[in-house]
Formats: sequence, C-alpha cells, structure tokens
Amino acid sequence: MKFRRMKYGMMLLILLVAGTTGCKKAVMDNARRVLLDLMTNGRWIVQTLTESGVDLSGEYATWEFQFYENGTVDGLNGTQKVSGTWAVDEVKLTIQSNFPAGSPAALIRLSETWNITKTTLTYVEAKPSNTNRTAYLKLVRK
Repeated sequence: MKFRRMKYGMMLLILLVAGTTGCKKAVMDNARRVLLDLMTNGRWIVQTLTESGVDLSGEYATWEFQFYENGTVDGLNGTQKVSGTWAVDEVKLTIQSNFPAGSPAALIRLSETWNITKTTLTYVEAKPSNTNRTAYLKLVRK
C-alpha cells in the first residue's frame, strides 16, 4: 500500500514537472508571438540614435524600416531599398539586425544585437549587447 502511494506520488510529480515545462514553453511561444506582432505590424522609424553621446538621429530622418516574420527587414529611403535580416530572442529580450556589407553607414550602425530596455505598442528602446559600445536606440512605429 505504501508502495502504491509512492508510485502515485511519483506519477503526480512527473505530471507536474511536465505540465510546468509545457506552460513555460507556451508562455515563451506567446512572448515570441507578441514581439513578432509588435515588430511586424507597420513601419518603424529611428527617432533617436546616439553613439558615445553623439546624436546621429539626423542620419535616419528619411529612413523607414519594415520587419517581416520570415526574418527579413527592409530599410527604405525614398526609392532606395536595402534588405537585411533580423531575429528576436524572447528569453534574452534582444533583437538582432544585420544589413549586408556595402549598405549605407546608417544601416551598418544598426547591425547589432540590441538589448530591449523598454517597449510599448508604439516604441522600442534598446542598447547594444556589446558592452564596448555605448549607444541608445529608440524605434517608433510610424
């Protein structure tokens, strides 16, 4: 009888652990979905970019960015279109962007893994993961 209770206790523990793991995955999937929806819904502009205390925001005045769920991002400047890649990590709360060599310097500057420090439905604030780089980025939904 004692063995049977122990057996049921072990089964309950296994179910509890499996259930918790499943819940964590569901929460992470939902977080990923929210971040993807946030970024892929509409175009974005760089409202602010500072690098080592220097305001570089003016370089982005004519640029818009469209993020896609397939991991591509388009930098649009009038008739100019530069395609790159992006990825979101919902666990680390980062967004990584990468524009190809030869892209305008403003886009190359965005090729970085960015730690999301604050986000709402209309803007994202971030700083580089690279601790040797002192920068601040604020993207705003257009």
